[in-house]
Amino acid sequence: MQTDLAIAAERYADSVDLIIVNVAEDYETASTLAARATPTLIGVRDGEERFRFIGRRIPGELDHLFAALATGGMPDEEAVGLQDALIRLGAGALVAVAGLMADMSWPLVLVGLMLAMWGGFGWLRTMR
Repeated sequence: MQTDLAIAAERYADSVDLIIVNVAEDYETASTLAARATPTLIGVRDGEERFRFIGRRIPGELDHLFAALATGGMPDEEAVGLQDALIRLGAGALVAVAGLMADMSWPLVLVGLMLAMWGGFGWLRTMR
């Protein structure tokens, strides 16, 4: 079974090379690349680092990143991964509900809604 990363790399095989470094087996290379967490996805073009993302990415995000790398463009740095977006949306919902339950604390409700929108809109930018 192929991973989402391998499938995305296969689509862009003519213009992007995928190199996977196992941190447990090749600590020296991981250290040279300053990969401090796993998984870390580093996009390099013409010897220059174009992006660095930590955490798992869904297929649509991977396609967006590989397409940007293949064309020489830069991915949207404000884009948010699905897991990050869900955490922000969940935290925002909890804060908003806490504001509603705390004698209708509207400032708290607004902060919760803003936090939820921050995650949601960031993720939507990735999916364009």
